[in-house]
Amino acid sequence: MTSEVRKLLGQRSPFNDEGPRPLTRENVDQEPYPVEALGDLQEAVGAIHEHTHAPLAICAQSVLGALSLVLQGHVDIRLPTGSRRPLSLFLITIAESGARKSAVDGHALKLIYDFEKQLQEQYDRDHLQYVNQRALWDLDRKQILKESQSKKKRVEAENDLHALGDEPEAPLIPMLVCPEPTFEGYCKLTAVGQPSMGIYSAEGGSFIGRYGMSADHRLRTAAGLSSLWDGDPIKRVRVTDGTTILPGRRLSLHLMAQPEVSLQLLGDDLLVSQGLLSRCLVSAPPSAAGTRNFAVPRQQAVHRLDEYHRMLCRLLKQELPIRAGTRNELQPRTLRISDEAEQIWIRLHDYVEERLGEDGEFASISGFANKAAEHAARIAGLFAMWRDLQANQVSAEDMANAARLVHHYLAEALRLRGEALASKHLNLAARVWEWLLHRWEHSAVYPAAIYNDCPITAVRNRKSALRIIATLEEHGYLIRAKDGRRINGAHRKEAWQIYGRSDDENLEI
Repeated sequence: MTSEVRKLLGQRSPFNDEGPRPLTRENVDQEPYPVEALGDLQEAVGAIHEHTHAPLAICAQSVLGALSLVLQGHVDIRLPTGSRRPLSLFLITIAESGARKSAVDGHALKLIYDFEKQLQEQYDRDHLQYVNQRALWDLDRKQILKESQSKKKRVEAENDLHALGDEPEAPLIPMLVCPEPTFEGYCKLTAVGQPSMGIYSAEGGSFIGRYGMSADHRLRTAAGLSSLWDGDPIKRVRVTDGTTILPGRRLSLHLMAQPEVSLQLLGDDLLVSQGLLSRCLVSAPPSAAGTRNFAVPRQQAVHRLDEYHRMLCRLLKQELPIRAGTRNELQPRTLRISDEAEQIWIRLHDYVEERLGEDGEFASISGFANKAAEHAARIAGLFAMWRDLQANQVSAEDMANAARLVHHYLAEALRLRGEALASKHLNLAARVWEWLLHRWEHSAVYPAAIYNDCPITAVRNRKSALRIIATLEEHGYLIRAKDGRRINGAHRKEAWQIYGRSDDENLEI
């Protein structure tokens, strides 16, 4: 029934005069990032914040990512369970375009990129020497083989080949940070490259949207990344490359991405069930846009940033522990947790466990919650190593600070998982509304019409159809017809009138 007809009949539309509300998720209040729990890193994070005016959470994520890359090759942490785990962190930061993500990474990772440049310069010198040595080795080998054609000289040739030795090895590829590798590409690189690397990108959408995370490959990529986070050796069997086993590799990760891309990732049921997302520390701070008036950093902030860079430089210059007889297989020593720190770790573990039941607070993020205590141990290990590279144990203060950070990440995981699911459901509701608007010819609709006639495969049963109907009704697109409606020649007891259409198909004016 049109609005003009309603006016003639003196009737009002049952819908809200303001029309339907957009199918977008509502913002949920979030806890501020607990910067004070960063301990000795608080000053560096504050300095980067003062230089960039980016949200403190972004600054903290970038600094933790930098520490993970620099320190993960030196030690593993021994958990109270007896397991050894890397100090590697996987971080995801969600922020809108213009949040100054690149500026933050520019400060947090500056010394890492500078060190990588130094490695490149050394590589260029070593590679020239390698090329010359390889050319001479090839000539000597060819000459020995040429002279071995006679059976009498076979034994002499074997001795000469043995004396010649193995072919010269090319210098290690000097890449420390790679923004968007495929997992296969990373595996090939780490065989001839640095044993401790990071996947870091201020435009993480380029990694999430590329070949390695496509529908056909994301499970393989997720499984490979999860295995590296656990500290397992890389094992590959390929027809072209044969069998490869690479122990002693460490990988950290920090992806910054915009909300639309990130929520797709966080709402991916495959990645949730596989376990990659449970290994990620995710933060999505509110935007600082509108509050970032220009201000020159105070001299104190400049000094603190310089001190952070000097500390990173000292750590980068420390030789990594390489297993004897290899060029790039790490052999990290073990960092233990002190008795006092272990009690804090156990309390965190039990606190989470008590809330993991079917109706528990953390039931919806059980994968991440199950790893919360391990995340805390890794962060505490980074705190201890940042203060003293020769440290042999994690202090109670380090563990208490790490536990506080993990409480924040638990709250963020709950909030973001809920937003991801809500966003996914609202997108589905919007698609059903588009179908009703353009393909459904009647003024009202009933559940069976949606799950039988709507071509969207995600709505294929009564339960899912009713959930979509409830969402559209809540937002003002549908309204329940109390006495049902006659639709498609039959009376439907359960029916909903569609916004903008006549509520009586048989009315004739």
